[in-house]
Amino acid sequence: MRLDTTQETIAADLINTLPYDKMAEMFRVYGDEPKAGFITKKILEARKIHPLSTTKELTKIITSISRDALPRVFQALRIAVNDEF
Repeated sequence: MRLDTTQETIAADLINTLPYDKMAEMFRVYGDEPKAGFITKKILEARKIHPLSTTKELTKIITSISRDALPRVFQALRIAVNDEF
């Protein structure tokens, strides 16, 4: 997701460290995701068990809520990681 490899932030950092309100806002604003709150809640529950390290793990969480949300969530992460706005 990181276009500039000199940047320090990667998507996994955001997924594993952002608080609920910031992550849900990121999905809502950058991805226009209507189920941002539900997805964020599931991600936070999963990362309590262990940090998410693969896109496969994240994909499984997102698709458990909505397959349609997948491209919007990944778009939001890409925008946030690359500081596109």
